[in-house]
Amino acid sequence: MAPDALPPFAWRRRHWLAAAALGLPARPASARVVLRYAQLALLPQDLRLNFALSLLQLALATQGVEASFEPTEMAMERPRAFRALREGHIDFMWAALNDEAERLARPIYIPLYRGLMGQRVFIIHKERQAQFAAVNKLEDLAGLTAGQGVGWVDTTILRAAGLKVVSNTYDALFRMVARGTIDYFPRGALEAVGELSLRSQDAPELMLEPRLLLSYRNDQIFYVRHENKALAAQIEAGLRSLHESGAYRRLFDTHTFTKEGLRGANLERRLRFHIPNPTLSPAANAIPDRYWM
Repeated sequence: MAPDALPPFAWRRRHWLAAAALGLPARPASARVVLRYAQLALLPQDLRLNFALSLLQLALATQGVEASFEPTEMAMERPRAFRALREGHIDFMWAALNDEAERLARPIYIPLYRGLMGQRVFIIHKERQAQFAAVNKLEDLAGLTAGQGVGWVDTTILRAAGLKVVSNTYDALFRMVARGTIDYFPRGALEAVGELSLRSQDAPELMLEPRLLLSYRNDQIFYVRHENKALAAQIEAGLRSLHESGAYRRLFDTHTFTKEGLRGANLERRLRFHIPNPTLSPAANAIPDRYWM
């Protein structure tokens, strides 16, 4: 069950237990807030939602804020979510670093996933294994067609590197790989294993390609409305506190989404193709090394 689906007392109790397990000091809440966010097009069992909301709640708790979260009624692709944020229909969202997004909303420049969303492994059809086994340089990959989501900055990054990309909705991209409409679906290193597991019944023909990796500097961060300077300051101070105390690393190392995703990706065994990210702003490029893996 997703955290926002829990009854208020159970959600607060889970937060207290998580905070204690991560070694955070007990700090009475001086404020209680309900923060709205854009519902993502994810399956209910997808744990990436749990990780992001748990991280944000723990960060705000270090600032004396007890936060609960309320999703929108309808799922949104990224462009619509940014519009909802600017118009005040939601209070925060998380999305990839890129200069356009940083103009649309107020960014908090601390990566959620230590840069692993910029380490892209591929979901492919099982019958295409031999084709990908023959890929040994970026030019080989340029002969194949990738799929990326509507409004994703990754589309711009891949095209700038000379790769062919088509865009569609998140769910449609899995169907496109299964039908052979696209050759591969690049996913963040933490995402692919869980996504394949959740779709193993409906799409048993899909698999994780075992040997290739697209690598570029990027990750997801939290965004708030430009006007909401107070919330931005609380989130940034809270995330810094979690990193300084070691609580962030304990959450990252123990949470099922990050732990199992990283283990399944086998990054150290992959042939890595480094490509530039032309969408990063100077501020994003200046994020300290301690926040990256």
